[in-house]
Amino acid sequence: MKLVVARDEDGKSGLVELDVMEILKFTTDKTRILIHTKNDVYYFPFDSLEKIQNVLQALNLPFVRADRGNLVNIDKVIEIDEKYAKVYFEGDKPGELGKEATVSRPTNYRRILDLFRERQGRKNE
Repeated sequence: MKLVVARDEDGKSGLVELDVMEILKFTTDKTRILIHTKNDVYYFPFDSLEKIQNVLQALNLPFVRADRGNLVNIDKVIEIDEKYAKVYFEGDKPGELGKEATVSRPTNYRRILDLFRERQGRKNE
């Protein structure tokens, strides 16, 4: 599935189609939605992570709310830092840590940790 996104926050450079499974996470800075891939950041026309989350869940895509400012693709998480409540995505080289996202401890941490472990178990089967 593809999403139509902008390369810059004003959309002046035009729109591009982005494969949903390339997305690591969605973030918000309260005025706009940013979409992070391994090497780029794009801008999205929705005005809240909640609206994006609703659409992605309706499509059964593996995105989970990590905290107020992060919606992460659980299939792209390669490591969880339990001490600092963060998830990490793969960097440019296999096994290298790349971008990160914070996780809300009281609300979402246990659920994300369980989903991550479940998916790791499936990969190892």
